[in-house]
Amino acid sequence: MAINLAELQKTTQHPPIIVLHGHEGIGKSTTANGFPGAYWLNLENSTYDFDPNMVQVPKSYSELLDHLSALAEQQHNFKTVIIDTLDKVEIMMTEYVCAQNGWKSISDPDYGKGYGKRSAEFQNFWNHIKAINDRGIAIVIIAHTMITEIKDPILPTYDRHTINIYKTENAFIRREADLVGYCMIETYTSSADGTRNLATTAGRRVIKVKPHPAYDAKTRKAAMPDELDMSAGAILQYYKPNRTQNKETKKEE
Repeated sequence: MAINLAELQKTTQHPPIIVLHGHEGIGKSTTANGFPGAYWLNLENSTYDFDPNMVQVPKSYSELLDHLSALAEQQHNFKTVIIDTLDKVEIMMTEYVCAQNGWKSISDPDYGKGYGKRSAEFQNFWNHIKAINDRGIAIVIIAHTMITEIKDPILPTYDRHTINIYKTENAFIRREADLVGYCMIETYTSSADGTRNLATTAGRRVIKVKPHPAYDAKTRKAAMPDELDMSAGAILQYYKPNRTQNKETKKEE
């Protein structure tokens, strides 16, 4: 079908795909709960300190994909899909790939073939996420943090707070997500006796959103500051609804 540029109008931008990572108990789930109209996929079967409007607990990777397919294809009024956690997605995905190929472990096949199969399945998982997002539904993915040793060709080796998944999938997530936020309690250090660094905090919780050598973070919103208060509202203020659309969409409505 030929495109007539004279008839085109600006299309609606999709809502964000957000990844929030941090250490346990930092408040990631509480922050995610502030997003509107949430459908929770509680893979960890956690007990929350709040009552989600809709929460489901998939027991397997196949069941997770069934939920994602339903959210992408069926009519519903959910505005946000929350996946808790990405770590558990990777564990379920590994079990699925191994079962499909008759492997005891993802590292059993030679030449990294197992990890390659899992990376291909991760792309399939992400295709499901994109199909939901293309319907105008925000995605919030919660993940834990691990400390990784970074071997930089320019700098001496240093440590970094990274998303707790395999390096290939980690790089994929950081490339594809609209926002990667590192959640932390603002912490200060002092030397009481000149020999030890003591950590203290006033308790303020923040989300770091700009790239930094010390942690995985990213935003496509240039107007965002380096850090936000840890709340859904602090994030959503940078994602105003875009009501413009093309003429073909208007006709379908």
